[in-house]
Amino acid sequence: MSNSKNHGTSARPSNRHFKNGAWVTEDELVISPLDLAVLRGFGVFDFMTATDGVIFHLNSHLRRYEASARAMGLELELTSYELGEIIREGVERNRDHADLFIRLILTGGISDDFITPGVPTFMVLFHPAQRPKPELYRQGAKVISYNYQRSMAEVKSLSYGTAVMALREARAVGAAEAIYIDSISSQVYEGTGSNVFGVSHGVLITPCEGILLGVMREIVLELANELGIGVVVRPIGYDELISADEVFITSSVKRILPVREIDDNVISSAVGPVTARLMKALVSHLHH
Repeated sequence: MSNSKNHGTSARPSNRHFKNGAWVTEDELVISPLDLAVLRGFGVFDFMTATDGVIFHLNSHLRRYEASARAMGLELELTSYELGEIIREGVERNRDHADLFIRLILTGGISDDFITPGVPTFMVLFHPAQRPKPELYRQGAKVISYNYQRSMAEVKSLSYGTAVMALREARAVGAAEAIYIDSISSQVYEGTGSNVFGVSHGVLITPCEGILLGVMREIVLELANELGIGVVVRPIGYDELISADEVFITSSVKRILPVREIDDNVISSAVGPVTARLMKALVSHLHH
């Protein structure tokens, strides 16, 4: 993997992505089929957004990305500062898009024996944001449950096969997300790319085990504290969730997305008061 000192601004404006020390076009974002990312789905990533040139909680995402790499035994040759500089330059190179999705990828590298990690490929991808339709924030979204619990849930691994299948099933019935649950214990974990919150009697409840600790999740918990909203972080059962007064999911993409329906269980026909307060507070936080 090349040193970040090679990421100067001499590249053509069409070179919007970063790969192994150089700015490249989308056609040049290629890796070997012998890379463990292809052979085994082995590698890590992180995902963040930038709106009007402002990167949302960059340092929080970089810390999580570095923690994922360490957990998988993948070596990062770039410091947090160098990573930040690459991302900032990428935002500038893609300034014709006001709302950006940014994906950091570190692969397992080419493997001689098809199992042992090699030299990683490092990439940063920049694409126009695709967010949920505005009416979902007014009406609430439908979600489905899906029997699954991610292994190494604290790691943002490239192995997302189950998420692809779960979302395919969700979209087939007009749902915006699939929430992982344990079919035996009925414990609720997280969405394919989101965290889950319930509200009962004005108190916010969110799972704490077997989940990825999302950056937006942490922000919502902080906002709730500032607003004086009670918070309980503990396991949640499926029956408790579908009986909640309000439910919403959070992520960098969805931000705070109210949930109208889980499977065939209607939660609420309107955005609940606690969810609405948090959504309003988040808007202020985003423009702070």
